[in-house]
Amino acid sequence: MIDNYSAAQPQTPIASPLKTVHTPPTPPRPNPPRVMAAHFTPLVLPQVLDDMPPDYQRKIPFFDGTPNCITAQQRVDKMADFYELHEIDEENVTMRLFV
Repeated sequence: MIDNYSAAQPQTPIASPLKTVHTPPTPPRPNPPRVMAAHFTPLVLPQVLDDMPPDYQRKIPFFDGTPNCITAQQRVDKMADFYELHEIDEENVTMRLFV
């Protein structure tokens, strides 16, 4: 038990020996490394994209990862069959259809 404690006595905070030091923000690099500059550049797509096949939305099986859906491997196989059946050889069309 503490004998000399009284709730009416003012409490003084203990002084911290650490001092707050303000460091200025680091300025941006005038010439960032090429990898860093390439990482933050806008995406450049080809100027002319090839035409999508007609009525493709109803012919493509959708993959949403649910148990009622097809598996990822089934999707890849069906998409490959779709490309062969419709004779799609342009890479930009195949990527847009797959995604």
